[in-house]
Amino acid sequence: MALVVDTSVILAVVLNEPTKAVLIRLTTGADLIAPLSLHWEIGNALSAMLKRKRITEAEAQQALVKIPQDQGMTLEQQITYALRSFARE
Repeated sequence: MALVVDTSVILAVVLNEPTKAVLIRLTTGADLIAPLSLHWEIGNALSAMLKRKRITEAEAQQALVKIPQDQGMTLEQQITYALRSFARE
């Protein structure tokens, strides 16, 4: 089954929001897809969260490190890899 995930799903997982465990459970075994603009949307969302003082600069940097960058993987593979990695945390 394919599921579309957006920036809010990715950020909830990487920032350890209360919904993290549920999101991982709901996406386990699914083929995850996302808009091609996801990387820019994540950067924009983290920037907005910093400006509103919801997160610190260190938290934003940690979130960015957790999101895999293109290493010969499609965006869908990167998202799946990231969410599976967070499930082990």
